[in-house]
Amino acid sequence: MPTADSLRKNQPPEKLALVNDLAGYGRCSLTVAMPIISQLGVQCCPLPTAIFSNHTGYPTWHMTDYTSELPAYLDAWKNLDISFDGILTGFLGSQAQADIIRLFLSDFKKENTLYILDPAMGDNGRAYATCGAQIQESMRELVAAADVVTPNLTEACLLTKTAYRPDFTRMELQQMAQELLEMGPEQVVITGISCGSYVGNLCMTSGASTLLRTKKVPQSRHGTGDIFAAILAAELVKAASADTGSRLSFSHTALTAAVKKASGFVRKCLLVSDAASVPEPEGVCFEKILYQLK
Repeated sequence: MPTADSLRKNQPPEKLALVNDLAGYGRCSLTVAMPIISQLGVQCCPLPTAIFSNHTGYPTWHMTDYTSELPAYLDAWKNLDISFDGILTGFLGSQAQADIIRLFLSDFKKENTLYILDPAMGDNGRAYATCGAQIQESMRELVAAADVVTPNLTEACLLTKTAYRPDFTRMELQQMAQELLEMGPEQVVITGISCGSYVGNLCMTSGASTLLRTKKVPQSRHGTGDIFAAILAAELVKAASADTGSRLSFSHTALTAAVKKASGFVRKCLLVSDAASVPEPEGVCFEKILYQLK
């Protein structure tokens, strides 16, 4: 039986539109996602929402808001009649950006386009300062349009209006994931679940639920979520493309395989970064092991 890779061998690469900000220094957002998506054999097509000199974990930075440029940017794509196999959206810095992304989806998300939403809204039980009630509601609207949603535990609570706790039972997590499924997507991955000395990721589809665990690395770093989402999106776009029945009908097995690959690579990056004594603000030193990602 031919494998997915053999079926893709003589085909052009899938195209994945990636909506996120660009940081010139400090490994995060588009800076890490673009090389990783390309390494996995998918063409990355960036749509920058803002351009930073460096990420905001440093004491000072310069930022250029790209919101006013997005309509003309997208009009150029429309005039070229570009189409995408997948769309991945991440952090949205304002309500105006959320409105533009909804228009982007209406123009570019076709019946065979896989939309993965990484709803960057908060962490450690708190919403980001820029993520007020209006943007939270906009994110819920995007969840309804998505095929796959990848919130961390904090974001899953915000989306479902659930009071945050770090110690949900597996049954409670499944109930929360089911509530997210009922909002519209076909697949849900709740990430960053504390499981003692492990980090858990709950994969949920209609009728199937799997909790995957990866051994914790003590030092957390910037950019790990961006790496995880980039790998997951690239792998799911390839899996959907390889499905001869329906571009958007890949299996629960394909979802869990993508999550395993993403979480395993993130852990390797963290270990390599610690071994190389990379300062925490510089993020994960993925360059040293990028060749291992296949």
